[in-house]
Amino acid sequence: MDKIFIICGNSRTFLECFDSCYKNIINEIGNKNSVILFYLKLDDPGPKGQDGWNYNYKKNIKTQIEEKIDTYKINKIKIILDTDEIDDKLLIKEVHNRNIFIKFLNEDSKLARAMQCHYNLYRCGEIIKEYEKVNNIIFNTFVYIRPDLYFEKKIVNYNLENFNKIIVALKFKNYKSDLFAIIPRKYFKEFFIDRFLFYKTNTNYKVSNAEEIYFKTISNKYITKYLTKYSIKRS
Repeated sequence: MDKIFIICGNSRTFLECFDSCYKNIINEIGNKNSVILFYLKLDDPGPKGQDGWNYNYKKNIKTQIEEKIDTYKINKIKIILDTDEIDDKLLIKEVHNRNIFIKFLNEDSKLARAMQCHYNLYRCGEIIKEYEKVNNIIFNTFVYIRPDLYFEKKIVNYNLENFNKIIVALKFKNYKSDLFAIIPRKYFKEFFIDRFLFYKTNTNYKVSNAEEIYFKTISNKYITKYLTKYSIKRS
């Protein structure tokens, strides 16, 4: 079964985390045909403007990120960006109905932050489709992992041979998050494409944060499972 691992987002503490990710996740469920897509941005949008989420990260150095990746002899796609591919103002112009984004997303800067996150996945979807076309390959399984996740234990409690729903990996016993997921082929579009399209097409479903959009676009298509112990490694 061919898999692609998608390490996607602001690189933040990637340098301190990727060894744990490779050892406990990729090495456990990958194989010689697996590919890792690194879609990483060197900078960070800064404090979130939300109680308990105001963190600062230094800008990473591209050569250090590349050196870390290249220590692993793996099939890989490297997209290392200095900053966002698209300007915040251009993203906001894509919004069909600004009134449905409320509370935390009521401010343009915070809405743009959420849109950048979901645009990252949209771009990964485009990159994967192009890679499949050029290399005449079809991936059956997609494993999305945020770059700043530190894994303390090997993945358990999984069966990827016949799974037919997105597996949302619980962060704690009963706490679902949008940080780590395993996606079957049939839900590629819902996971990678539809999230960004939501901003362009939704007319009346009100949302207040990025996580609500995440779970809205995969509604009824996912299950939650505890797969391993992991956490966000902060600066």
